Amino acid sequence: MKLKYIFSLLIGIVAFSACDLMNNIDEIQPQYQLDEENYITTPKSAEQALNGVYQGWRAWGISPFRVHVSVLSGGLTANLGVSGIEGFSTNEVMENNIAVQDFYSANYAIINAANYLIEALEAGRAVGIDSVRNVEIIGECKFHRAMAHFMLLRQFGQFYDEGSDLGIVLRKAPYRSDTPIAERDKVADCYVFILQDLEEAAKTVPEFVMMHDRVSRLTAKALMARVLLYQKNYPEAARIAQEVINEAPMYGYELEYNDWTQLFQQHYMHPETLFAPYTEGNVESCNISIDRTTVGVYTASIANAWAAQAGIPADSRYEATFQSYMSLTGNGKYPYRVDEYSGIGNGYIFMRLAEVYLIHAEAEARQGASHYAAARASLKVVTDRAGYPETLVDNIPDNELLEAIRQHKWLELVAENGEEWFDLVRYTANGDLEYGAVKSTLARPWQLVLPIPEKALSGNKLLEQNPEY
Repeated sequence: MKLKYIFSLLIGIVAFSACDLMNNIDEIQPQYQLDEENYITTPKSAEQALNGVYQGWRAWGISPFRVHVSVLSGGLTANLGVSGIEGFSTNEVMENNIAVQDFYSANYAIINAANYLIEALEAGRAVGIDSVRNVEIIGECKFHRAMAHFMLLRQFGQFYDEGSDLGIVLRKAPYRSDTPIAERDKVADCYVFILQDLEEAAKTVPEFVMMHDRVSRLTAKALMARVLLYQKNYPEAARIAQEVINEAPMYGYELEYNDWTQLFQQHYMHPETLFAPYTEGNVESCNISIDRTTVGVYTASIANAWAAQAGIPADSRYEATFQSYMSLTGNGKYPYRVDEYSGIGNGYIFMRLAEVYLIHAEAEARQGASHYAAARASLKVVTDRAGYPETLVDNIPDNELLEAIRQHKWLELVAENGEEWFDLVRYTANGDLEYGAVKSTLARPWQLVLPIPEKALSGNKLLEQNPEY
């Protein structure tokens, strides 16, 4: 399997080194070994190119950025030695920040690689490919294109305001040297395109996958629920999330109750995981700088507060992940972060089933009192697993339910994929939280998004910087 993934780098994806990506960031093209017209000619070459798209989620620009986003939220506190961490702890990131540039580049690289493969398959260049598989691969590429566009939108666009003109530049076709420069698309248009891709993926990608380093139809629907929640389409987000919850057992997805830490040791092989890149071994691991961080004060405070309120020794999620965090033996989410030569690599879980329960809980709660029972039922599944008494959720006052969902989602997902930061942005932008309520340095609206990288601006004169940067 390792050889398959290494070879895919030569066929279907860009080289992700920082030096290679610091030209015009929108001009990211796959560095194929063959001429563009000939690099996909067979079913095998199509599969190899698809492997390259999947490989993109382990890129340097994406994998370490987990730490940066959790420092941005205050979920983690960074020490010295984290590349590009400047400004994240104070929510004052500069447009020349190398980590921001790498993240921007890596996501557009995934989009462009997916677009090249979509174009080749739609043109019938993979001679002899099974027609069903042809459609599946196109659907998988559209999932990846949607996820990368969404990753960019929520970092660099005003995703919390569908009426805003400040979305991102959508790439609907391969970027070539003669492709005209483009201005930012409106946020509403970004949501339309992302959801269209996910709707098609939910119908066409494989219905069942053995390992969750590949996307299934349920994965596509779960990501759709997340996007709809961010879009504030709460009825539809709740409906899709409930479908995922109902259908999950039929396809082998389930929450793990016996040993919560197994999720982070098994990552893409665990039944709760909806999507995580293939990682096995030090070379192929999703390298991060987690060993150069400590738990944030706010994370500890809400974990301790909820445990005290419930009369239990500790929140099991916090206990497994962070109470042994200061030791040199690892932690519950990234157990192999110190022993780089163990032969086992850390994973990167982009989405898992517990998040879908929390999406459903919030989407229901935001629809008013008649939906509170449904919201409590989904929140209860997550808190029960965390070791809380069954009465905890029932005793939360109605006017505190929405905030309780946010805090438990923070404890469940902190330091995984940035959800605690984006929830903080959404709640603040919606007026559910005051600026500075969670993190004192998050004090002004312009801090809710990151700056468009300086080198992207220099290569595209139509690209408008975010306000105040």
